[in-house]
Amino acid sequence: MTICIYGTMYNNAFSVEESVRLFFDPSYFIVITDSYSTDGTWEKLQEIRKEYNLTLLRLKSTRGKGRGYTLKYCPENSLTAYVDLDIIYNI
Repeated sequence: MTICIYGTMYNNAFSVEESVRLFFDPSYFIVITDSYSTDGTWEKLQEIRKEYNLTLLRLKSTRGKGRGYTLKYCPENSLTAYVDLDIIYNI
C-alpha cells in the first residue's frame, strides 16, 4: 500500500527541511503546498525536492483550502496523513 504524507506550508524557511526530514521515508509519497511564502520557503523546498522526492505545489489559499487541494495530488487509494508543516515536532 502506498503511504502519502501531505501538508501545507507558509513562511517556514527556517525549519522546512527539519519538518520534511522528520516525516521522510523513501517509500512515502510526500506532497507539499506552499501558499506563496515570502521568506524563501519555496526556494528552500526547490533545493531539497530531489533529496526527499517531494511533489511541490503552490496555491494562495487558507490552510483548509490548501489541505483539500494538496490531498488531490496523493496517489489514488493511498493511506494518507495530513501533517501541519508550519510547526516543529518533538518526536
